[in-house]
Amino acid sequence: MSARVLLLAFGVAAGAAGEARAAREWRLAGESTPKALAPGQRVGVRVVLQNLSRETWSEGQQDHLSYHWESPGGAVLERDGARTRLPYAVGPGETVALTAALVAPAAAGRYVLRWALVREDAFWYDPPVGGGDAVAVDVGPAPGTWSMEQVEAPRELAAGARATARVRLCNTGANAWADELGDALSYHWLGGEGERLEGVRTSLPARVEPGGCVVLPAELRAGAAGALHPGVAAGPRGRGLVRARRRRGDGRGAGGRPARRVRGAVAEPAAAAGRAAGAGPDRAREPRRRDMAPGTGPEGQLRLDRS
Repeated sequence: MSARVLLLAFGVAAGAAGEARAAREWRLAGESTPKALAPGQRVGVRVVLQNLSRETWSEGQQDHLSYHWESPGGAVLERDGARTRLPYAVGPGETVALTAALVAPAAAGRYVLRWALVREDAFWYDPPVGGGDAVAVDVGPAPGTWSMEQVEAPRELAAGARATARVRLCNTGANAWADELGDALSYHWLGGEGERLEGVRTSLPARVEPGGCVVLPAELRAGAAGALHPGVAAGPRGRGLVRARRRRGDGRGAGGRPARRVRGAVAEPAAAAGRAAGAGPDRAREPRRRDMAPGTGPEGQLRLDRS
């Protein structure tokens, strides 16, 4: 074979390889990966992708967004992350925004998340043009998790009356609480139709570091009896830490754990007269116990608030 033929053959092969690489090119145009996650936490992350290839991405070809978990040193710890389907076919040059499913590793530690595109049963796309696919993530306690260890509160309150509850809270999250940051203890009263009435805020007496606890004399202010729905169980429930005026939680603590109840009652003033005593020392001081006494009235919810 002549030198010219050899050079021609080499050039054709190189051109084919270049086209193959171009067919897999893409750009990570944006992502909002959390910098901290709880072990095993599942979240949705907004990711924006741009198709730089000559092919259309589609569900028919099983093109999906995924990710790898790596150690800080680059070792692949989990290759096959959760898959997220594209919402529609994405042609060459087009951009798509989607909410990607992301599951944190089960063990605490520092990781590197690397976003990746995959064509199932065929190949993984090359890393994105321009990079940006690697994000450092700390996996540990969720920033806003907390626990309510003890509650001493009246068994009944007259409508419109005020009382004091002694509450012991522990910071099981990753961030400190502080009065200057707007952290406070509060609660909701829930009416029979599900309406929420705001409770009184109780400020923190001092900074509470992760792992620390604080005892607060929380002021309780009962709602008016005329606005209450009879027959609804009453009781504060734990809530997630609130940040930047955004209230989190749906009756569950941060991290998705079910909230815990304390039962109490709001009665007519005459019926409640002389019956606003505490739950009793033995029962009230029992750690992690929430039930105090059955009753009627609206449901209350204790929560931590950062306003």
